[in-house]
Amino acid sequence: MAMSYNDKIIKECIKQNIKKYRVTNELTQSQVCEAIGTSRTTYTKWECGDSMPNIVQLAKLGMIYGVKTDAFLDGMDQFSVAYGYNELYGEKYLSDLSDDERYIVMKYRMLNKSDKKKLKDFIESNISNRE
Repeated sequence: MAMSYNDKIIKECIKQNIKKYRVTNELTQSQVCEAIGTSRTTYTKWECGDSMPNIVQLAKLGMIYGVKTDAFLDGMDQFSVAYGYNELYGEKYLSDLSDDERYIVMKYRMLNKSDKKKLKDFIESNISNRE
């Protein structure tokens, strides 16, 4: 199954944050692996973004670093809301959106796949008509 854009964002945040907390706490990968009971190969894959720790492993990492599990998702708002938007229109982040834009994004995410396609087609046809 292909990874969604949101999944990629989550994976990138976790990857960056587990390394940031390890380096900040001046620990080696081996020390962290020993403390949480995982192999160094597995941990290296987390820091490289090749795989992700599960919730239990994240909780163990949080206990080592003295942070809540959701701290590994810090920085998600730095990522663009719409895939490809940056290349076309410059950077636009969630924190830059108006209340109306946030509402629309929230409602869009609640749609099923078929309705998302219909909405996308509707938007594309209306933008094409204006050009």
